[in-house]
Amino acid sequence: MNRRIQISIAAVLTVLVGAVFYYSFVAPYAHRRVLPVLPLEAEAAQKPSHPLTGLPMESDQDFFVISVMYDNFPGVNYRPGLEQAGVVYEALAEGGITRLMALFDSTQEVKNFGPIRSIRPYFIDWASEYGGAVMHVGGSNEALQKIKDVDLEDIDQIGADELYFTRDENYEAPHNVFSSFSSWLKFAERLSVQPSQVTPWKFAQTPLDQAVL
Repeated sequence: MNRRIQISIAAVLTVLVGAVFYYSFVAPYAHRRVLPVLPLEAEAAQKPSHPLTGLPMESDQDFFVISVMYDNFPGVNYRPGLEQAGVVYEALAEGGITRLMALFDSTQEVKNFGPIRSIRPYFIDWASEYGGAVMHVGGSNEALQKIKDVDLEDIDQIGADELYFTRDENYEAPHNVFSSFSSWLKFAERLSVQPSQVTPWKFAQTPLDQAVL
């Protein structure tokens, strides 16, 4: 074979091997953004995260959790205040209909929330993990017995605590019981509700533009 042809073939092979190496091992890392590693002092200076939502807080502050039983009947399309809840649980109540339990921070100003409905025992299990108070309108026999044995302030519209609830006559019963943050401030003062010792949820540090909503 002509030596010139051999040299040309060798040059082409060299270029091909170099291209394969570059696009396999170099190019994938060439445009990656390297995030700086914060020293321990900088991490400690970051704002604390809210234990319910993971959102940054200006400073740690005491609060108690209010667990509110929300109506989730298919014909009900008004649930004021629900969007302000830090955590929301959903579980079956009966007849294939689910019920919601919304968790609020007692320092929030939720001017109107509801409709408030009855409670079930499994919601009590979840609420007791946070402490504080639970607001509801009656409940199953099992739930009403169970709530006596847990460390929760039981705020039931059926009974002596009716003053913390209102009925909106613009809606049909039983989908018309509501309340406000002013009510939980009143019963907190009367009952000396203690701050909740909440084990924070673990949240990933995901940029908002990459979050899955």
